[in-house]
Order: sequence, then structure tokens, then C-alpha cells
Amino acid sequence: MFYLYVRVVKARDLPTNPDPYVEVKLGNYKGKTQRFDNKTSPEWNQVFAFSKHKIHSSTLEVSVRDKETLGRDNFLGRIQFDLNEIPTRLPPDSPLTH
Repeated sequence: MFYLYVRVVKARDLPTNPDPYVEVKLGNYKGKTQRFDNKTSPEWNQVFAFSKHKIHSSTLEVSVRDKETLGRDNFLGRIQFDLNEIPTRLPPDSPLTH
């Protein structure tokens, strides 16, 4: 079984006093990192795995958000990746594994 692994490493220079977290979205599947309090340069180093057989989307979306206590969370930034442009790593010991 093949998987798409997404590692969320860190963010830098976020606005003052954010409570940041990252949302990783692939089709109907969504993952969220832990949230930090008042951190402008958080480091998550969190990995998400999506089963390739269950992927029904061609775009991976990674959003940084600021947790609000009331109402909707604030949007801080986003990047999207076309899955067709993401390299595969076969065999497992290839240079892309490091």
C-alpha cells in the first residue's frame, strides 16, 4: 500500500500574538497540528500519512491558521501542491527518502 507523507515543519514571522496551527487537507481528509499559544515562529515537526488508495483529489492544501476563542479562526497563509508534481520514492532507500 502506498502513502503520501506530509511533514509540517515550522512557520516563521507570523503576526504578533498568534495561536497558530496548521491544517493539511487532501480531498475529504483533513489533519491538524497541535496549537501553540502566542508563538510567532512555531515548530511542529508533525507527519501526516494519507493512503494513496483513498486520495480522490489532485491538490494538497496546507493552511496556517490562528485559533480564536470565539468565532472562526483567522487565516494566516496557505500553499497548494499539485499531487502530479510531488515525486515518489521507489525504492525505499532512494535519495528522496532522506
